[in-house]
Amino acid sequence: MTVKAVIEKITFTAGEVSPTLRAAIDLKRYQAGLAHCDNMTVLYEGALSRSPGTRFVAEVKNESEPSAAIPFRYTTGDYYMLAINGGKARVLRDGGVVMDGGNPFEFTVPWSAADLEKLRYSQTATSITVVCPGYQPRVLTRSSHTNWNVTLYQSKKGPFDVQNLDQSKTLQASAVTGTVALTAAGHAPFSSDDIGTLWRLDEKDLSAVPYWRASVNVAQGDQRRFQGRVYEALNAGDSGPTAPTHEEGDWNSGAVTWRFLHKGYGLVRITAITNSQQATGTVEARLPDSVVAGPTWRWWPPAWSGVRGWPDAIWQYEGRLMFGRDDLFWGSVPNAHDDHEQKVEDDGVAADDSAIAFRLRSPSGARPKIEWGLASHVQVLGARDCEWVVRPRNATQALSPANIRADEEDDEGSAPHIAARVAGGGIFIGRSRKRLHYVKFDPLTEKLMPEELTATARHILEGEAAWLAWQRDPNRVLWVGCLNGDLMGMTFMPKEQVIGWHRRTLKNGYVERVAGIGAADDAFSEIYLWVRRTINGQTRRYIEYLMNWYPTAKPLERTTSEGAAAWFLDCAIEYSGPPTSTISGLSHLKGEEVGIFADGAMHPRRTVSQTGSITLERPVSHALIGIPQSWYVQTLPIEPLQPGGGSRRDQAKRASRVILHLLNSAGGWIRVNGSEKEALFHTGAADYGAAQKLFTGALDVAVAAGPEKELVVEIGGEDALPFTLLGITVSSHIEDED
Repeated sequence: MTVKAVIEKITFTAGEVSPTLRAAIDLKRYQAGLAHCDNMTVLYEGALSRSPGTRFVAEVKNESEPSAAIPFRYTTGDYYMLAINGGKARVLRDGGVVMDGGNPFEFTVPWSAADLEKLRYSQTATSITVVCPGYQPRVLTRSSHTNWNVTLYQSKKGPFDVQNLDQSKTLQASAVTGTVALTAAGHAPFSSDDIGTLWRLDEKDLSAVPYWRASVNVAQGDQRRFQGRVYEALNAGDSGPTAPTHEEGDWNSGAVTWRFLHKGYGLVRITAITNSQQATGTVEARLPDSVVAGPTWRWWPPAWSGVRGWPDAIWQYEGRLMFGRDDLFWGSVPNAHDDHEQKVEDDGVAADDSAIAFRLRSPSGARPKIEWGLASHVQVLGARDCEWVVRPRNATQALSPANIRADEEDDEGSAPHIAARVAGGGIFIGRSRKRLHYVKFDPLTEKLMPEELTATARHILEGEAAWLAWQRDPNRVLWVGCLNGDLMGMTFMPKEQVIGWHRRTLKNGYVERVAGIGAADDAFSEIYLWVRRTINGQTRRYIEYLMNWYPTAKPLERTTSEGAAAWFLDCAIEYSGPPTSTISGLSHLKGEEVGIFADGAMHPRRTVSQTGSITLERPVSHALIGIPQSWYVQTLPIEPLQPGGGSRRDQAKRASRVILHLLNSAGGWIRVNGSEKEALFHTGAADYGAAQKLFTGALDVAVAAGPEKELVVEIGGEDALPFTLLGITVSSHIEDED
């Protein structure tokens, strides 16, 4: 007996799922999932829409080397992407390269090609601070489109390593201010890598300066100590009833003017090294007289240097600029990102606005390695072996050295990368690079709420994730660049429980970097790709720009209508102007067979000449020319359920009709159970030179699929036309073997 069944698949929010779920028909993600989703984006409404193509932007400066990318967004209309390559940074804006006259504007940066994958950065207003192992941090400052400066990050008043406690190892200065010589005895602390670092020298004997006392006579030049600060009387007289408490300049007590000298220590920035025991420096905070009169063993080396190591992680939290290295992290004074002063209250307790220096201590005894940090109500740190929450002990207080608390919360661990701040939390790459995790701090339970985003698509990151770029609008998609050149997308809306994986395949394209930034149009987030291609037998490296989805209005003010507004070619350029049958400007695609979308309809493919041009079969006024992009969707086996529950997997099924529910679609093909492909729409214009008409509604397709235990629908295309799939209805016949 044959039973007729109508089966509907009305949502694809799970995207591509793992092959191991092929038989799990009782799971919600099976019902919303696909066996394969290539160059189709999962929309958060549950539909599938063709992934947009890319526009060719420029060759990189040095095509023999990879690149790094640093996004910069000062205001809504003032945003850039820095493309770093060949020892230079070029500036991308509005999907193009900022020019200086007839040449790309660029400025010199210090990092080598091997360093680029290790760059980490944090933006503050008009500046970006960049850290990299082996380099003193740099500050990139923007003044205008073509005015950028690169300077050393010069931290003030710290940070310092632990104080020297060996009394046989001393330092002595030649003067209390100005340019001074530092001389070491009992050790050899200086090397050329210390140039630019800050050293702290404390009084060797606190009893050398008497305490301030009220209403006693003092002579001109007398020094007095009060709450750790040292003052000098500028005139003789009665000390007065009120002690001096100022930390700069002069203050008059009534009879005596007191000048602030120092806090019991002074600071010297090294400018030159004579040998391992002698250095020259500039005093940045007046030194105590005692460290000039004789050597002191109470000194503090810098926390950062070429010898000790520079920070290699950076983030922000509560107005502090945070730096990390291995298991250590440092936080600047709030809202003063270059100030690392360890401030102390009069009672000796660390001040709330003091800088922070802290070491993570794992309960297991293992030494953590900080890879990233972000703010999610608290400070979340990703280490190589686990995740940490850093917060104040009292939730009502701001973080300070006096109340800091660090707890090991989870043990997923992170690969080296830059985590993405997404949906009030963060997404990070697991240490194997084959897992992706979303983490958010729950203020009610005071716990991290981790979620593995690859749990039902464990195959999707076989290429090993390396780079994350969040595209907030118009579709919330996390783009994931892999070490093997793959580009994956994940539509992500945690509140709506949408986690939809899809592939973004580039023909002859190996993605080396992906980076995103919000654009002037708040309805669109820009995504740039750094793509390696083999063109005309040579390795080329290009910057490409991911275009917007159709039918959303195009960025860059594209005004063409209907299908002509679509962009489904890669590494493409656009021609718009008087009718012509010859299009040039394709030197970046020499020798490549290119797809052509002319006046809204498909044109036969052409091979780009060695002069970078093609000749069309007819004059056109608008055309896209680029590398063809194919798309492909394969359903999981579509199984009708029995009225009382259970499946019909043991029964053969054949399909006679498939209804595709479409929006603004054209082109494409369909087949069921491996049958012959059936064209859905013609890809040429109905009228010569007219744009392809798009279809919205239910498209009823007759198919011929023999009986099989599994019923699988495949839909795809190789054209450059829009296609949005809202759902599938399959009319099938089930053969009862009994």
